[in-house]
Amino acid sequence: PPPRPRPPRFFFMIRRPRRSRPLYSSAASDVYKSQINNKTTERFSPAEQASSLKALEEEPQQIRNYYLIALHTGMRKNEICKLVWSDCNFDYMELLIRDAKSGHDEKIPISASMKKILDEQFQIKHLRNPEAESKDMVFFSKTGCVLGPSDKIFTQTSAQIRERAGLPKNFRMVHGLRHVFGTLHAVAGTPALLLKELMTHKDLNTTLRYIEIASNEAKQASDKTGEIIDKHIKGDYSPNANVVNLTS
Repeated sequence: PPPRPRPPRFFFMIRRPRRSRPLYSSAASDVYKSQINNKTTERFSPAEQASSLKALEEEPQQIRNYYLIALHTGMRKNEICKLVWSDCNFDYMELLIRDAKSGHDEKIPISASMKKILDEQFQIKHLRNPEAESKDMVFFSKTGCVLGPSDKIFTQTSAQIRERAGLPKNFRMVHGLRHVFGTLHAVAGTPALLLKELMTHKDLNTTLRYIEIASNEAKQASDKTGEIIDKHIKGDYSPNANVVNLTS
């Protein structure tokens, strides 16, 4: 009899599950890199924050104020460069950001710290050259010129400040300060929707990366709970701690 045909064979490939990557991987200093959208989000440790502010003290006032406004507002580099005094409404304490990255004009509140920086900048506006004066620019270069996003202040000056402050070479001084602004607010508990408005984000998902960093820090702090309780039981805590005496 003729041989019977063999049944068809089926082959199945079993794939091993991929290992999950950590949400944030630490690089030099306190720089975090999101593995979700492959974007770097810079932040400062308290020591780096202090050293950065000290390094800025050695800069001329118009340059120091430029970096300070970036830290205190989270504004982007080009937004600071094109800021004019008519955009600063001190009656309603609002700052107008024209042609923001969101696609339209944005308004952010002028905080007390922002007001102080702007007041100082107003006192030195006589240092502007004729072009910067005619355009009524708020911020200008060391020589009084109109600032552009590609000016030397963003290369040479930033490199000098980074070196004096002991910051990593890959820290982006201007845009990095925007990230520092976002992470400081997130860690302090600023709600996501409010932080989105402060940073003029178009998409809430962009803001959530700062909230995730805050959640990660909260997890790290939570992991120390046992250690804190043990120290408290043993009486091993700082005598200078700010402790309220509930019996008084």
